[in-house]
Amino acid sequence: MTKTQQVTPLPSRERRVQRTLRKLSVYVLTILGIAALAWLIRSRTTGDGTDALTGFLTALPTVLPFGIFILLRRAYRQMDEFGQRLQERACAAAFVATVLATSAVFAASSSIGVIIPLWTVLVFAVLAYGTAVIRGNLAARGADE
Repeated sequence: MTKTQQVTPLPSRERRVQRTLRKLSVYVLTILGIAALAWLIRSRTTGDGTDALTGFLTALPTVLPFGIFILLRRAYRQMDEFGQRLQERACAAAFVATVLATSAVFAASSSIGVIIPLWTVLVFAVLAYGTAVIRGNLAARGADE
């Protein structure tokens, strides 16, 4: 006689969090796709149209952090206390990693005369946050089991 395993549905909290994070991923990928498309068009065209694309590409990295903040705040408010604590830990770890990496890299680059674009700080911060969220979720699942 074999045991049949039943698939248990995810609790409502986990479904909400997964849905919100999926939406966040779609938004971020859409924004990155628009930016890549605008950059590609600008690099292939000349004339008056490039001024508008240059303005768009200048505004996008300026507005992008605010959009990410609004989406993350919405996701945070939909989480329960445990999920909120995981996000707070991830934000703290990402902040510390970004500050340390930025100070080290910019100090080293200024001493050797290399110019590093400021947008790399945003990219590193987003990657550090994503890594911290994944690590925190894996650690929490390991503690549950």
